[in-house]
Order: sequence, then structure tokens, then C-alpha cells
Amino acid sequence: MDRAIESAQRKADNIKKLILTLTPVFLLLTGGSMEAFGVINMFGSDDSDDDYDPDYYVEYGGCLNPDALNYDPEADYEDGSCEFDDSGGGGGPPDCEPDWWWQDEVLQDFDGNGEGFNNEIRVEVKFKDLNQCNIHMDNGYFEIWIGDYDSQTIEVNFHDEYQLNEIFWDLPAGDYYVTVDYYTYDGSMWNGPEAWVTMESEPTCVTDLIHKDAELYLIGGNELEVAMIIQSNNDCESEVDFMFSLYHNDTYQSTVEYGVLPLFTISGTGEYRITFSHSDWKNLGEGLWNLETRFYTESDGEVCCIMTNKVEVKVDSN
Repeated sequence: MDRAIESAQRKADNIKKLILTLTPVFLLLTGGSMEAFGVINMFGSDDSDDDYDPDYYVEYGGCLNPDALNYDPEADYEDGSCEFDDSGGGGGPPDCEPDWWWQDEVLQDFDGNGEGFNNEIRVEVKFKDLNQCNIHMDNGYFEIWIGDYDSQTIEVNFHDEYQLNEIFWDLPAGDYYVTVDYYTYDGSMWNGPEAWVTMESEPTCVTDLIHKDAELYLIGGNELEVAMIIQSNNDCESEVDFMFSLYHNDTYQSTVEYGVLPLFTISGTGEYRITFSHSDWKNLGEGLWNLETRFYTESDGEVCCIMTNKVEVKVDSN
């Protein structure tokens, strides 16, 4: 009962202080009279509780734990601000023993860039005090290790729980041993989740080129031009190198080796017609001429061989 009376008296005093603070403003607005606002006698006597009106009191929160350093018996409700000097960092009552656990663990590979293969690592995990002791962890750090390739230290102040959410981008292909731990600067530590995570290498596009045909033409009477017909069955890009061997009346004459003629770039599916000429195929003598054709790509290797049609070179007797 005594405490209730004291609380009521304290609330009355607080509202009086509030009105005294606002009185100059009221006087200015009313030309010197408080009656315009219906305020006639809000103060009464300091020796009497008859003037107390609880409707004018604004409640406030504070620490209501008698064991706390900042215990406030006049607070209207507990606001979680209690501080203690013997709770492992301050913030929780002496009889609250923290119980730290790792939860919702995600250590995995994924395609973060949308490149079509997994070469990123996602680290998501919650570090939580299951007893909610409100202990402030302001003297430590999280450490994430991505094998021998990379690591990250995260210094952060928190209480009760903290959510890690980190991504490691564009890692080389291989296996990584991922670990997460929490350390304090006074020597304490908590081992966290760990896992082997595999990074994929960028897939190689296999062109799958088909040598469909090779057509030989006679230009200017004694000069050859060849057209290569190639079918690409995969939607990817590759450089193609060509080799041609020259025959006269079914007898081998010479070869234009790989790397001599310009490379041709195949890009996407479809049929390609590519024409070539060479100095060895000019000013040819009389007879039947043809070419053996082949090509090479990094993914397909050498694709061999097609003999072209034969063309006849005639010498003008005149």
C-alpha cells in the first residue's frame, strides 16, 4: 500500500512539472490567462494529494529486476535495460547461464552469377543463445575459412543472436573445406559448422561439327577455289582450322597445312559455307585436279576427310 501511495505521489509531481514547463506557452497564446484552456487550478498544494489526476500521467519503462545495477522500482514496465556486474559481459541476470548454438546452417555451392555452373559459396548460419540471457557479445569476431583460398573476419556487436549471410564469388574449380567459428578476445571460442564444398569449372562447349561436303571450282581457266560445307549441331562458338592436299590426275602434289589459311569462327547451330583459295592452286597445268579436305577444332579434334570433285584444266593450243 505504501508503495502504491508513493507511486501515485510521484506521478502527480511529474504532471505538475510538465504543466509548469508548458505554462509560458499557454500564457502567450491566451494573452495571460490559462482559463482559455480550461486550466483553473492544476497545482493545488504540495501538502495535499487531493489534486492528483492519473489521466495526466505518461508511463515509462525501466529495469524492474532488484538484482540489477540500474534497478528502477518506480518504472511502470520492464523494458529489458537491466545491467549486471557478474553475468559474463553485462546484460543478463546472474542466474541466467547462456547456451550458445549454431542453427539454420547453410554451407553450399551455387550459381550466384547465373553463368550455368556453380562457382560461388554461400555461408548462412545463426549463432544463438537459446536461454536468451541478453549477454552483449561486443568483444569478439566470426571467422570464415574457405580452405586455403580465402578467409573473412567479421567483427560485430550483438546480443542473444546473430545471423551470418556471406557469399564468396567466382572461386576456381576444386574442393574447399569451409569452416565457421566465433572467437572472443579473452580466449573463448565456439566451433561452428563445417563442410566440404565443390566448385565446378566452366563447361566446355563441344561444337559437334559435321563435314558435309567440299565443292571445287575452276576460276579463270586454270585457278582453283574450294567451298567447305560444315554443319554445326551445338549452339556454341569455336575456331576452325583447315588443311588441303592438292592432287593432279590422282597424284599427290602439295599440302596447305593447318595454320596457313585464316581461322574461321563457328557460332551457333546451322550450316556454314566457307570458301578458300591459295597460291599453289593458280596457273595450273593441263589435266584433272582435286583436293583432299579436312579441318580441326579444339573440342572436335581433326575431322577428315572429303575428296572434292575433279575439275579439268585445258591448255589452249592457240
